[in-house]
Amino acid sequence: MKKVLLSLIFILAAFCGFGQSRADYQTAMTNLQKLYNEAKIESIKKLYGKSADMEAAEKVWNAENMKELTEKYGKLKEFKYIGDKNEGQPANLYKVEFDKKDAVIGIYLDTEGKWLTFSFEKSSPGIERMMRAN
Repeated sequence: MKKVLLSLIFILAAFCGFGQSRADYQTAMTNLQKLYNEAKIESIKKLYGKSADMEAAEKVWNAENMKELTEKYGKLKEFKYIGDKNEGQPANLYKVEFDKKDAVIGIYLDTEGKWLTFSFEKSSPGIERMMRAN
């Protein structure tokens, strides 16, 4: 009985530690919207957590790429949650409306509410279905 109880406590602690609420993701996307529209690249990089792949972040968030993104998409106007799975990988997916073109952004937060993964221009058959439904 003691082992079962300890196992249950461990499992619950693991789920509580890793689960971020929809509000946490909403905050993360709101921060992205503000910083992206202000072209604050260094501030965007600070949204990443300690366990994030910063080499990948540097490829997305640099002056040259930011210029290309704003030329192609324009300002980030609004975003809408569309799902929480991407090809079996945990990610909160958002349909993002820009001035010039819509896109899908995938984001996954660590236990501190910092970005663990971030992906721009996500696409798959499942994502295409979610986009059409939203």
